[in-house]
Amino acid sequence: MKTKLPILTFCFFLWSGCSEVYVRQPIGDAPRDITAERGLWEGTWLQDDRALTVVAADAAKGVLRVSWVESDGKESACKSADVYLRNCRDWTFASVRDKDKSTDLFLWGRVKLREHWILIWTPATTFRSLVEDGRLPGAITGDGVVLESLTPEQLQAIVDSSFGVLFDWDEPVILTKVPK
Repeated sequence: MKTKLPILTFCFFLWSGCSEVYVRQPIGDAPRDITAERGLWEGTWLQDDRALTVVAADAAKGVLRVSWVESDGKESACKSADVYLRNCRDWTFASVRDKDKSTDLFLWGRVKLREHWILIWTPATTFRSLVEDGRLPGAITGDGVVLESLTPEQLQAIVDSSFGVLFDWDEPVILTKVPK
């Protein structure tokens, strides 16, 4: 089942899992400074039949502004969202505020940039059991899982797979960059 969010935010929440995993703040140890690779991130990206425009809103703090056109069949509107890139060891996480929520929650995933494509892996439903058995702080909601602040050790365990398979490795979202 696809997430109930529209193309909202970097298309990386188009996963097949039935629940979503939220965090209360962008996930990761520190903002990823993308100043040196700004040109690799910025541009027009395609995912299926959707186009996204990406610019660095604050390259030093790893903040991207993603824009797209959304249509309901009658009217079209330009939309945008900020994506926060944060590092943890050699991984990069991307987090985006869930604009459909009345609370201040972020959707997130692991992201990997290459010259002409971006791979995005979304969290697997495994996070539910980690919260249920107390290995990760959080709560189970009607919409999925909300992770609370993670310790450096808990974040490390996510990165080094100590908790098992935590991402949908078989079904990454793939964005392809449009050449200039």
